[in-house]
Amino acid sequence: MTVIAGVASNYGKKGVVIGSDRLVSSGDFNIAEYIRYLELDDIFGVSDFIEYLKKINLDKIKITLRRKIQISKDKQSVLTGTGAINETNKKATQLLLHPKTFLKDNSFLKKMLFPFELPEGVQKKALNHFKSTFDLAKRIREAYSPEIRRIADIQVVQRHEIDVPGFKKSYWDRDYNPRLSEHIMATFMKHKGEQVPLLLDISNTGTIHRCEYYANGAGQEYALEYMRERLGTGKPLITGENQVRKQVTLEEAENVVKEAISHANEKSLLCRGLDYVILTEKGIETHFSDERGEYEINLIALINSRLKNINQEVIYLKKAKKEYQKIPDS
Repeated sequence: MTVIAGVASNYGKKGVVIGSDRLVSSGDFNIAEYIRYLELDDIFGVSDFIEYLKKINLDKIKITLRRKIQISKDKQSVLTGTGAINETNKKATQLLLHPKTFLKDNSFLKKMLFPFELPEGVQKKALNHFKSTFDLAKRIREAYSPEIRRIADIQVVQRHEIDVPGFKKSYWDRDYNPRLSEHIMATFMKHKGEQVPLLLDISNTGTIHRCEYYANGAGQEYALEYMRERLGTGKPLITGENQVRKQVTLEEAENVVKEAISHANEKSLLCRGLDYVILTEKGIETHFSDERGEYEINLIALINSRLKNINQEVIYLKKAKKEYQKIPDS
């Protein structure tokens, strides 16, 4: 569910624009994220999933409309996520935007730092050391935050049991979990005596990638499709996105973010609304919608959306087949 997007300017006034739609899902069980596969995913067993929805007697879902973009108290950082509002998302947001507050929560810090029981004296010493040495800017420079990884692991790492005749074993494994939000962030980093605005893609694995542009969420495919065309990047590489080939002013970055999210809203039933912010050395400029309430999606609409996407793929494949048939054998 949802779409988030960001673009950094590379010409003229330096800045970063981050935007998102307004759909969110509360709680730990996010049925909207499961239903998203009915609309987009080619691997997921669609027929099996429809049978599952029938079994639980679910033919429509209600999703809340609200703002997802959050701003740090010092007005130096902006963060948005892909829509799941739960304890995991709250703690990740607190770490990234309000680290001083995050470091005051001793109960959660112990849970994060010590997955296995240790003597109280050892815990206290390690906890004090962590609190005195934690540096978010250092994590960003190193492109990795083990804290983000642990916050996610608390949610998704589960104990599994193997119990067969003659063999019994317990192990812990990280399960895929759509209840987790992915994030993009705009912030400043000091470089050669000046504050440089950065666009960051932050994964639940703890990786922090600096980007020129990025999008995520259910509408990611549609948003990136639009952004690649506008920014002149060409098709993505297997290893990731290509570099931007055009000069991108702050005004252009603003337009690309707005229009990429609008494009995703038109294409996906799981994207709706628009908020965005502009971060520059002069501060943060907000563009927030007042739209609130509930948004209802029914299963028939999702099936129709999936059929539309499949038909578009069939048209493309038929066209590609004709082109390849014209190529003489070598």
